[in-house]
Amino acid sequence: MSLVVSRKPIKKPAYGDTLTVPATDRKSIGEALGRIVSGAFIVTTKHKEQSTGFLASWVQQASFDPPMISLAVGESRAIKPLLDAGAPFVVNVISETDQTLVSHFAKGFELKADAFSGVDMTSGTSGCPILNDAIAYIECEFVSKIRSGDHTVYFGKVVAGAAGDTSEKPQVRFRRSGFSY
Repeated sequence: MSLVVSRKPIKKPAYGDTLTVPATDRKSIGEALGRIVSGAFIVTTKHKEQSTGFLASWVQQASFDPPMISLAVGESRAIKPLLDAGAPFVVNVISETDQTLVSHFAKGFELKADAFSGVDMTSGTSGCPILNDAIAYIECEFVSKIRSGDHTVYFGKVVAGAAGDTSEKPQVRFRRSGFSY
């Protein structure tokens, strides 16, 4: 008995071109991974007297009961030592039209830098910054973490959250390649 590999064509809806399955080259895999939709979130945290925030794209609800969030953070991100210490965090959901917050946090901040200069915010139940211009926020207490390749995935139990005008849509993004932001 021999194994037969099917090469069923897949239609690309936007272009009408076909792809050959299986495609195992890095370019094809990167293009496919880049089509996994992510968002634009500002994750903030506070540990002791130190607080910071960063632009995150890999955030997902991870459980219904209890409600939990997963957050993937690259190993070089300045926020990692605070999260590694078990700090609570807030996922601030950004409007699809808000480029100001995205631009502000996309530049990145070292831990000692003031990441919130010029940003309107309030403090959550844990003391973490909640951005006033976010369309929703989800406040989490640290539960666990696991290493995943060049990222660490943090899990947080949701302890508070609210949404503003529910007609506002969150930012949704896809990448040209699944191998870079």
